[in-house]
Amino acid sequence: MAWSNTDPGQGDPAAVTAVATARRDKADDLRDTARSLRVLAHDGQTADWRGRAKEPFQVNVGAFTTDVGTLATALDEQASALETYASALTAIQEDQRDLETRRSSAAQALTDAQAAASSARSEAQDTARSADSTPEQITSASSAANRRADDVTDALTAARSIDLEWDALVERRRAADRACADALDARAANGLPKRLTDSDIASATPLTLLALLQSMSADDAAQFLRKHPDVAARIETADPGAVRAWWESLGTGDDTDLSAEQSALVGAVPSIIGALNGVPAQARVAANRSLAADRLEDAKARLTALQLTEGILGQTLGHGTKANRDEIAALQQEITYLEGVVKQPPEHQLYLYDPSQKRIIEMIGTPGPDTKHVITYVPGTFSNMEGFYNNGIQQVGNWLHEASPKDSVVFVAKDGVFPGEQTAGVGGIKEANDPQFALGPAERLRQLAAGISTDPNMANAITTAMGHSWGTANITTSETLGAMYNQVDSLSGAGMPQDWKPNALTEYKDYSYVDILQVGQATRHVWDGNNPRWNPAFEHDAYYGPKPDDVDPYDYGFLLDQHNRVARVEGNRQVLFDLKRDIFQ
Repeated sequence: MAWSNTDPGQGDPAAVTAVATARRDKADDLRDTARSLRVLAHDGQTADWRGRAKEPFQVNVGAFTTDVGTLATALDEQASALETYASALTAIQEDQRDLETRRSSAAQALTDAQAAASSARSEAQDTARSADSTPEQITSASSAANRRADDVTDALTAARSIDLEWDALVERRRAADRACADALDARAANGLPKRLTDSDIASATPLTLLALLQSMSADDAAQFLRKHPDVAARIETADPGAVRAWWESLGTGDDTDLSAEQSALVGAVPSIIGALNGVPAQARVAANRSLAADRLEDAKARLTALQLTEGILGQTLGHGTKANRDEIAALQQEITYLEGVVKQPPEHQLYLYDPSQKRIIEMIGTPGPDTKHVITYVPGTFSNMEGFYNNGIQQVGNWLHEASPKDSVVFVAKDGVFPGEQTAGVGGIKEANDPQFALGPAERLRQLAAGISTDPNMANAITTAMGHSWGTANITTSETLGAMYNQVDSLSGAGMPQDWKPNALTEYKDYSYVDILQVGQATRHVWDGNNPRWNPAFEHDAYYGPKPDDVDPYDYGFLLDQHNRVARVEGNRQVLFDLKRDIFQ
């Protein structure tokens, strides 16, 4: 209903009430129909009704009357919302008329006071100039002028007080509009079912499921997601462009300023919003900050319990357990990291956070109008959540962002279980050499790239995908699924799937030391010999560090350190400077 700040009471409460009454009447009619059907169903069980329609009627009447009841309840909810709105609008109109009367009187009083003050001031000046005026007359005229000036001040104060009351009235109208809209958008007012079948969910589109969650309270949404854990994964398959359009339809037009509805979604379903490609970065960071705060509370509780257990074991047995001590150390590290996530301003911004599924993406920098470079860094085999908590995995990403902080954003991405994370030793190496293992993480990486491309601040940026070890396999597999990057950088990359073909618009380069993976690739058994150092699509300079002839191929400790060296800052300056030159040139 259109209205303005100058006329906050605009509208027709009687018309709104009439619509509410019509809905209540229809709800009553529906309930009467449902009662009649139930009576008919009951009578039909004993009556001499033998037609072919009897059995289908008896079978379906229960569900039908339930649906009719749901619709009647929805109409009642709508009627209640409209009646409340009509009552509020009536009160606003009455108060507006009163304020308009008082404002008119106050304006007249101010005009009169100003005229009287002007006259008194002139009289005081004339009296002061006259040679015939006595001191008493001058003082009296001056006092009269001062009193008239005070009258003007009082009149202005009264007028400003009415203006403040008018502003409050405008806010009351906004609040009434919001309350009515929220009530009409509520689940009950829309006839949404309390329960959905698995087939309903399976046939629903991701955006339909989003709309359903949007209509729920925070408690209802949490319960729904617990009961239907597959819903989150289905929603994540939504087209990022469609998600962006949906999100913008709820907003203010400014990604950094969340609307009330957007804020409500971030608070109600942070696990959905925080993982949804197409949602702006700052909204995702806010959602994941909430998730991190929840995990932080749980981690602190677990830490306290373990410390108490260790204390009791120490007093009773004289020692605790290594398993407890290891978990305590890990929790302390995690807690320190998460405290950096939740503090303001944050030390770490999480673009994705789902520790139960081993999913985490840290965003270094913030997208803005000056963003020219977007770097996605993917770590390698045996990467885990602890690598983020101890800030080891983010080293290269942090260094590159610091090299060009005003125009770069870096995403350090571990979206799911990585090879070796849950399979130790040789089994982890086999996972890193399995193209099928790479497909799931690669599809999520493709979705990440698609989501980034919907952000106006990043859509036209130069995109670099950088992978250490298996991270390169993750990136190149994402290319076979449709991801596109301006530049792909291999940090001693593992390999590419056999169906991978270089994109003519992408620049490829490898940066490597002679390391344990390079020695392994010389056997041509790593990714069937399709490796960055051996594929002509990847440019490369000479190996960094010792020359191949100066490296002992059986010094596995040294070779492993060389492999990890390319993904850290210490001892890796030349690689970093070359990356800086090639990315930001």
